[in-house]
Amino acid sequence: MNDQIGEEIARFFKPRSYGEAIQEVVIVLMCRDPMYRFKQRVRLDRKERIFYTDVMLDWGEMLGAGPRRRAVVLGATRRALREVLERRHKRERLKEFDLGQFLLDFDTVCARLARA
Repeated sequence: MNDQIGEEIARFFKPRSYGEAIQEVVIVLMCRDPMYRFKQRVRLDRKERIFYTDVMLDWGEMLGAGPRRRAVVLGATRRALREVLERRHKRERLKEFDLGQFLLDFDTVCARLARA
């Protein structure tokens, strides 16, 4: 399921540009029992202009998601990516990245895929 979602999102974003600061966003979905205390990784590779982040999926919610799993994953990804990028944008002043348009487009594609 994740590969299919990733491919659809990549196709959606391929013709779009949001500025020079970030050329690619890499999202790693993490779903682990909280007892292992995994920490979210967030990194901006300025040389390659790639933003990396983990999305920490709720273990209990994913176990019980059943047929809603796709919508649950996309909803969690939308919220987590918005939070991380807004925080990073404020801290590092990524002037050459149209965060508002990127988030609007990301919300649009995730909502479309959640209904599919």
